[in-house]
Amino acid sequence: MHRIAIIGIDDNIKAFAMCGLDAFVVEDEAQAQKLIDRLASQKFAIIFVTESIIKKIPNAISKYKHSATPAITSIPDLFPKKGQSFASEILSINVKKATGSDIFINDSED
Repeated sequence: MHRIAIIGIDDNIKAFAMCGLDAFVVEDEAQAQKLIDRLASQKFAIIFVTESIIKKIPNAISKYKHSATPAITSIPDLFPKKGQSFASEILSINVKKATGSDIFINDSED
């Protein structure tokens, strides 16, 4: 069975453990980078990283960009700051790559 992880800076991500995800709280981007490498070596299939962390570790993410696993994608922070949309953009790119179509609607293109 494939394992799924979530990485974030807030204890609130621990709630995802109730859904079967392995939840990891990190204190900074250096710790997150090391954790991603460790999870990749442990054959995690999907690693979700909260927006506040993923924006700070582009090199750690690009290292696995062309690998089938782990699929690393951003999710919005539980309490995002106004104007944050990085997670939505990354999610849209990954969904388009996986499905071949853009299923997200951008209100600014109306």
